[in-house]
Amino acid sequence: MSREIMTRCMNIAAGLFVVWAAWLPAAQAQPNAVSTAALEAEVEKARQVCADHRIFSAHQNCECIGEKFREARLKAGPQQSLNNIINSIGTLCPDKASITAYRYKLCLKNAAFSYRDFPRERHETFCTCVSQDYAKRYMAAPINSIRSQTSMNVQAQVACGSGQFLRERGEMRKKRLEEQKSRL
Repeated sequence: MSREIMTRCMNIAAGLFVVWAAWLPAAQAQPNAVSTAALEAEVEKARQVCADHRIFSAHQNCECIGEKFREARLKAGPQQSLNNIINSIGTLCPDKASITAYRYKLCLKNAAFSYRDFPRERHETFCTCVSQDYAKRYMAAPINSIRSQTSMNVQAQVACGSGQFLRERGEMRKKRLEEQKSRL
């Protein structure tokens, strides 16, 4: 290699070292620095992820999720993925009123099919009980898994008398069958 090329290479290397040496203290002082604009964009994205997921947003307050995301992002730094942070904070903002309303609506929809032989007032009474019991159970142990939520829902239905509905429905069907047989 010619002396001139070697000198240029050494100058470039020395220049890079100077740039690196100037940058290093700033990087060490803030290893997890996240720009304000990037943080705000991610906070909004976290809120949107929450709002776009019907079941998640029915159980969690999405504004609160955004704020918890901000705190977690600042603590974790830019290396942690958005999804990992959302998963880690996903049960920190339960919304009892939203949970109750969501479960009530879902219960009425299911009761209209499963308990169609009963008057709507019974559906409403049953579903009020189920939705409140479910919300109480979720608030005590917020878990964002369908399996756990289904289990809590079944427990709430049993606590609110679904067994009685089933017994009565069975008796009604038995009575109808006996009436049909007697007409033959």
